[in-house]
Amino acid sequence: MSVRRTAALFVAGLTGLATVAIGMAAVAAPPDHTVAIRNLSNGFKAGGDPGSLTIVVSKRSRGCVLVRRALTVQLNGLGGNQLRIERVAGGDSRAMPLSPAGPGAWTAAERTPDPRRLCAGDSTAVRFRVTFLAGAPAGTATFVAQAFTGGGAPLGSDSATRRVAGDRNAEPTPTKPAQTPPPTPTPSPSAVPTTPPTTEPAAPLTEEGPALAVPLGATDSGGGFGLGALVMILGLAMVAIGGALLVVLLRRARGAAGGDGTDDGGGPGGGDPNPTLILPTVRG
Repeated sequence: MSVRRTAALFVAGLTGLATVAIGMAAVAAPPDHTVAIRNLSNGFKAGGDPGSLTIVVSKRSRGCVLVRRALTVQLNGLGGNQLRIERVAGGDSRAMPLSPAGPGAWTAAERTPDPRRLCAGDSTAVRFRVTFLAGAPAGTATFVAQAFTGGGAPLGSDSATRRVAGDRNAEPTPTKPAQTPPPTPTPSPSAVPTTPPTTEPAAPLTEEGPALAVPLGATDSGGGFGLGALVMILGLAMVAIGGALLVVLLRRARGAAGGDGTDDGGGPGGGDPNPTLILPTVRG
């Protein structure tokens, strides 16, 4: 039993080591295709001479592929009319159409792949000429080289940066001086047309004087009863009525207490014939 267990552990360890070795070999293996930028000019100048670079594509594995290349130039504020990219082949150069690839980025891509196939152990190189035209902004430009198969599958990419100097000969945009409006001539008294004065009808007068506009929420200072005076009068009237009722009730209570025929003995069936309205009858 122990022999079988030892053999199983040995097989499992060999399997794990083989898996790790295969993974490390796959990671350490070089890529099938490589793309590199070579012979890039040291610097560029807006409105100056063109620079150049070479895109080199290499293949290591077996088989052959057709290759298409694309070059992207990115510079903050760069417009499509401020950049020209040409493909140089056999001593002749041909301008390539540009397509936007982001803010300040423009791509020139080959429409058709090279007729010559790229096979294992071989490399192909194409030179491109880049010109920053007058008016191009200064800054650091990024050059990105890409390679694709004839069907559009990516093969690899490479990038590099270079400094672009501004165009010193570019004429600054002239600014128009601020124009002050001419002074308005003062007309002479004789030139001023005279118009007959217009008479407006006077406001009708009443016994209290001319009618005046009264703002909202204003209270009358005299004459007539306002809302406050009306409430005060109603309150005084209610107080007077309440006082009168209280006096009448007190008088009736006193008359009932001092009248004749009241039974103070508290005999059976006896009681106050006229009890007060306020206090109950008190028996001795």
